[in-house]
Amino acid sequence: MQPGSFDQIYQDYFDSVYRYALSLSGNPQTAEEIAQETFFKAMRTLDQFQGKSSLKSWLCAIAKKLWLSEQRKRKDQPIDDALPLQDPSIGPEEAIVRQDESIVVSSNHFDIEKPASVLEAG
Repeated sequence: MQPGSFDQIYQDYFDSVYRYALSLSGNPQTAEEIAQETFFKAMRTLDQFQGKSSLKSWLCAIAKKLWLSEQRKRKDQPIDDALPLQDPSIGPEEAIVRQDESIVVSSNHFDIEKPASVLEAG
């Protein structure tokens, strides 16, 4: 990698990674921390990027793993309860369906590969 090229990657993709982290966390401060940690981890592991997906998809996958890892660390709050219901009038099943639909929409927006189960259902 040439000197300064990671700076260009950061400039090109930080906003996308931040917005994706914000969609996961719902919290601007948490999204900022996830985005920063994503680029720190990417900088350390850029040699592992195989080019099978876009760089943006790879960065967003790192962000998602970091967010999930943080959610698992919360001992007092199960991962399923990590996100508050946006509409308290809906039940937990409807909330999960809406969350799944949101993930599909997010993956379309961020050019993230859909899991095979989503492709088969669609």
